[in-house]
Amino acid sequence: IHAPFIRVLRELGVAAGDGMDAPTRRTAVCFDSVTPYDVIVNGRKIMGSAQRRHRRFFLQHGSLPLASNPFTVRATSVAEELGREVPARSLAARLAAAVGADLGIAFIPSDLTMAEAARAARLEEECLLTACAKETR
Repeated sequence: IHAPFIRVLRELGVAAGDGMDAPTRRTAVCFDSVTPYDVIVNGRKIMGSAQRRHRRFFLQHGSLPLASNPFTVRATSVAEELGREVPARSLAARLAAAVGADLGIAFIPSDLTMAEAARAARLEEECLLTACAKETR
């Protein structure tokens, strides 16, 4: 799944590659760790991800920092590697097109439906209430 991300980063001028040959480094801070399944630039993580597969589907989650984070001294970001900021929306569009091309699908941008927005608001409220309840115990 990393191939389209690596390809887009390289098109932008970032010397990205997979972490297969990088020495594994595990720390308490996710982005300071490096595993063979990360996207790296000169030994530093630029993208981390997690995947869950089940029969005919999979869920992919990943993080690609656009700007530097002072709490991840061993990681890097798109802006740090390019020496300039890249607009999030244009990068997201390029990444969606690249992933779609590799998977043979087209992503169609859309807003949440009213039902989806209401459900998201309920989940957010439940999450906040749960977090608040845990903090007061």
